[in-house]
Amino acid sequence: MWKYLVMFAVVFGLAVYVARQDERAAQQATRKATQLNKDAVSAKTNEEHPQENVGDTERQTPSWYGFFRWPNGTTTWAIILTLLAIAEQTSQTAKAAKATEFAAKAADMNAKAFISSERAWILVKMMPTFPRRKSDDGYDFTWENGTPLTQQDILGMKHLVPETVGYIAKNYGRTPGWVTSHWCDAKIVPTMNGLPAKPDYFSRRGSISIETCDDLYVPDGDRKNKILIPFADLIPVARREQFLYVYGIITYRDAWDSPPHETRFCFYWHVPPQGDINPRDFCQEGPAGYNGQT
Repeated sequence: MWKYLVMFAVVFGLAVYVARQDERAAQQATRKATQLNKDAVSAKTNEEHPQENVGDTERQTPSWYGFFRWPNGTTTWAIILTLLAIAEQTSQTAKAAKATEFAAKAADMNAKAFISSERAWILVKMMPTFPRRKSDDGYDFTWENGTPLTQQDILGMKHLVPETVGYIAKNYGRTPGWVTSHWCDAKIVPTMNGLPAKPDYFSRRGSISIETCDDLYVPDGDRKNKILIPFADLIPVARREQFLYVYGIITYRDAWDSPPHETRFCFYWHVPPQGDINPRDFCQEGPAGYNGQT
């Protein structure tokens, strides 16, 4: 703004200076013409012989005076200065708009980071399966009820199938969450990753099918879910002839009125190599799109 005031002052000063010079030149021309008229012989001037030696004030002054004469020169400068001021104001407005946009984005990112750290996170993990080792350094295995694993159990491949097929849905966040739908199924397929290319949630009845609900999960609150599978159906899984998957989806809302969240989960029952009596847990793996959280 100050530079435009300085430019205005300079233009105004030059305009005043040029006006004063034009006035002085006009006065000098008038005096000169008067003196010449006194000395000349009186004669009637006709239209074909106009008077000569009448001073032209604009021709007697420097050419650059025209840039500052009133009204043409000063009006031009006024227009130029106005356009320059408008251009700079537009530029400053654009910079201010960008700064405001950047600040808004930063505030939005901070708000999202805060909500992400404080919101509900309802995730899924499989329940422990048996038989289990009684101690880390021992070789004695027991079932869930404490009964020891016998040689007959091993020959019958009971140690290769999960005694319990279940999972825990738990809120790992700092604020409550409300589960709005819940679907899960245990499926035995003939090939690895033999699940549908696109998850078929709710398109059929699963082991657990709750299309609408509003279950409260407080921080660290959980729900246990068990799926019953006949032992005979698990024998081909123990022989590695077929493969067991437990997969599903949980949708829920948080306390921040954010868009609905979802947790997709898929677990695969890994059968250990022949000769290894230590049963493996469920591993979280599956085709693309079967695992993830929002």
